[in-house]
Amino acid sequence: MRLLPLVLMPIAALLAGPAMVLASAPVSRDAPVLVIAGWGGAAQAHVAAAGGRVIGPARAPFGLIAASADPGFAEALRARGAWAVLDGGRIAALCGGNT
Repeated sequence: MRLLPLVLMPIAALLAGPAMVLASAPVSRDAPVLVIAGWGGAAQAHVAAAGGRVIGPARAPFGLIAASADPGFAEALRARGAWAVLDGGRIAALCGGNT
């Protein structure tokens, strides 16, 4: 059991840098965004309340990609309680796709 923290800490340290870069990137006003919110459809509810539409994925535990023509969409999602609103283009590039 004592070995587990010694293995997990370097992995967490390696992942912290890319995670901070993604979280600090500004969100484009006209690009899709990754919305991270609570379980049970909370992300879909936030997107609908902020006037956006869900792009995908069809089934995700607590996040999804959404878009809106409203330039204040990301701010509206944050105001409604989304845990994080990240640039969807950067996330798609990490997964080998594009937006």
